Amino acid sequence: MDIHEQEVAAVRFLRHHNFDIFEDLVARTYNFMSDVLRILPNENPDGNAFVASTLIFSRLMQDLRCVHLCALRGYPSAAGTVAASIWELSYEIRFLILNPHNAERWFNHRDIKHTESTHYNRFNEVMKTLFPEDIERKFASDVEWNNYSYLCAFKHGNSMFQQILNIRENGENAEISPNPDLSCFSIESLSRILYHSCNYCILSAKFIANEYCSEDERSHLSIKLEKLQHDLKNCIDAVLPKSAEDI
Repeated sequence: MDIHEQEVAAVRFLRHHNFDIFEDLVARTYNFMSDVLRILPNENPDGNAFVASTLIFSRLMQDLRCVHLCALRGYPSAAGTVAASIWELSYEIRFLILNPHNAERWFNHRDIKHTESTHYNRFNEVMKTLFPEDIERKFASDVEWNNYSYLCAFKHGNSMFQQILNIRENGENAEISPNPDLSCFSIESLSRILYHSCNYCILSAKFIANEYCSEDERSHLSIKLEKLQHDLKNCIDAVLPKSAEDI
C-alpha cells in the first residue's frame, strides 16, 4: 500500500478502536469554541487583551483540527507536538486577559527570535493569579506542568518515547518505519493527546466566555459545557481505566 492507502487504513483501524468517540468529542469541542467566538461582543470591550486573546483563540481552533487529523492517521509525535502548542496558547490567553499590560507588550513585540516572555513565566504568573494560596498553587502547578512535559516529550523527540515510536513489528523482527503507528503505545498516547487537546481548548473557551460574554450568554453555554466536560472525562476513563487518574 502507498502512504495514502496506509493512512486510510489507519483511520478505519482507529475508528474501530473507539476513536469515533474522540472524533465526536473533538467536533463538539470545536463547535463549542465556535459558539463562544460567535457571541463575543462586536465592539472591543478592553483593547489589546480582547483582540490578542481572540486571535490566539482562533489559532487554537485550527490547532485542535490539526491534532485530530494527525491523531486519526496514526501520527502521535505530530499530534503531541501541536497539542503542546495548544497547552502553551491556552495559558497565553489567560496571561493576556489577566493583565492588560501583558497584552500591550504582546502587540509591541518585534523580536522573531524570542517570544515576548517565556512559557514558564507566563504559566507562573497565571497560576499565582488563579491560586493565591501556596499549597493549592503548587499542587495545581505540578499537575499542569506534568501534562505539558508529557506533550513536550513528543514535541522535542524525548528519547524515552523515540525508542518506542516508529518501530513496527514484522514477524519475529522489528523495523523502523515512518508509516502510521498503530501500536498499543501509540493508541494510548493518541488517546491522551486528544484528551488534553480538547480539555485545554475547552478551558480557554470557558475563560474567554467568563471574561467577555454576558451572564445570560454564559448561562446558555454552561449546559453544553458541563455535558461536554463530563463526556470527555468519561471517554478517557473508558479508554484508559487504569491510568486516567494520572492524566
